[in-house]
Amino acid sequence: MADTRLLLGLVLSLLLSSVCIAFATGETSATLGDTTLYRPIQADLTQNQTVPYQIDRLTMGNFESSPDGLRSATSHENTIFFISRFASNDVFMNDYGVYNPQNLEYSIIVRETGLWADSIRVSVNPAGITIHSKSIAGFLQTYNHYTYVDMAQYGNSYVISTILDEPNRTVTVLINDNTVAVGYNIPQDTVFSLLPVKYSGISVRGEGFYLQELQSTGQKVDEQSFDVWTFLSALGGVLGWYTSSGNPVADVFINIIIKIQQFGIIAVVVTIIRGN
Repeated sequence: MADTRLLLGLVLSLLLSSVCIAFATGETSATLGDTTLYRPIQADLTQNQTVPYQIDRLTMGNFESSPDGLRSATSHENTIFFISRFASNDVFMNDYGVYNPQNLEYSIIVRETGLWADSIRVSVNPAGITIHSKSIAGFLQTYNHYTYVDMAQYGNSYVISTILDEPNRTVTVLINDNTVAVGYNIPQDTVFSLLPVKYSGISVRGEGFYLQELQSTGQKVDEQSFDVWTFLSALGGVLGWYTSSGNPVADVFINIIIKIQQFGIIAVVVTIIRGN
């Protein structure tokens, strides 16, 4: 039992080192086997801080950088995605600082799977907020929950937040940290969603909508039973981990620390195997 705890301690130590190194070297994430640890996004887009994003070109729209933030740039449907990863039973929290001087209707991407039935959006207009699934030509919508909200009280500039709680199947919408709408029993992500899922983004038809701030993170909440093959796969990823920041001197010291931890893990694994 003591050897097992020591092994877990060494793995966690190496995991912590990998996260710290990812921050120090400016990488967007560190990897542990097949698991990716995503660095949370926190950006002031009026300061032209770069964030990873993807424009949906199929809608013919676009977002462009401006002194007031990322600006919807066409009269078409302008759609931008920020978080794309394989589906998981997590809690996804996103804060959007918006400036909407023309009071354009817009939608927040909560979960975009590529299918209409289990893709969830939060649509905002002057008369309220609707949490809904996508539809085909306005029909066959599997989920629709409307809440009256007088958006005029918030003016043209505010922070709107969404919390997708996959385990509890809820979507919570907040404006300036005040809860304004909650959708319960939302459709679950189906097994047909084989591609990476978008968990953050904005879609707006028309020019002059600004996204000024973005904070986004995914919090792991589900617990899984121990699986020896998954553990060995992840352990293999740990033992092969290294960093290359472009600074040879820094890399030498960083990788020495990593290798010491890796050799410690190997030694404990050998001890456990001999003991059994």
